[in-house]
Amino acid sequence: MLHGLGFATALGELGVQAGEKLPALIFFNIGVEAGQLLFVGAIMATLAGLRGVPNRFADVVFEPVAAHRLMQSGTIDGHRASVAAAAFHPRKAVLCTASDDMSWRMWKLPEGTALMSGKGHTDWVSDVAFHPEGDSLASASGDGDVRLWDFKQGTCAGVLKGHSRAVWSIAYHHSGGFLASASMDHSLKLWDLSRQQCAISLRGHVDSVNSVCFKPFSSTVCSASGDKTISLWDARSGLCS
Repeated sequence: MLHGLGFATALGELGVQAGEKLPALIFFNIGVEAGQLLFVGAIMATLAGLRGVPNRFADVVFEPVAAHRLMQSGTIDGHRASVAAAAFHPRKAVLCTASDDMSWRMWKLPEGTALMSGKGHTDWVSDVAFHPEGDSLASASGDGDVRLWDFKQGTCAGVLKGHSRAVWSIAYHHSGGFLASASMDHSLKLWDLSRQQCAISLRGHVDSVNSVCFKPFSSTVCSASGDKTISLWDARSGLCS
């Protein structure tokens, strides 16, 4: 209504006759309402991606592991500095490692043969995570960035900037459309990967957020912090539960 009153004043200043103002105001208000509905719809569509994806493991029965039969099968040596994190590929016998040498490396198992490496961060790489579909990778670094790597192109496909200090941990939502990051700047961020933009920032910790993970097949995010607390967040609302 306030927009409409301002528009009516503008029409008067432009010399529009009184009888012509009403149709113009009607179409103006329809346009404003439609724009608001489109904006709300885009936000709801983004958040809808956090739910509704079925659990493909719901009916799978996993046999217990006989702990006494576990033994070291080999050692992989290739980084030039300490290794900070490792992650298994979701579908293939492949392992990815993150290192203080500012790179990540991918290894074929069980041979330990080097398959691929990624460089681009300007500080130590603290964590790596495979996309649920296994066709890409995300890496976190002390430089404050999260990088997205496309295996088909063999290059960095995007850089997520927003944290003011080092990023310690990252985790994909099971839908693959969102990524969570935990940082030394006391915050978590949820990234919309379709736009490569931050969808929401989660704040509440008073010290470095050292680890983040999603509850499988849900919108619940768990964070662990140097402030000696663990928080559970609803990624849809940004509220700490």
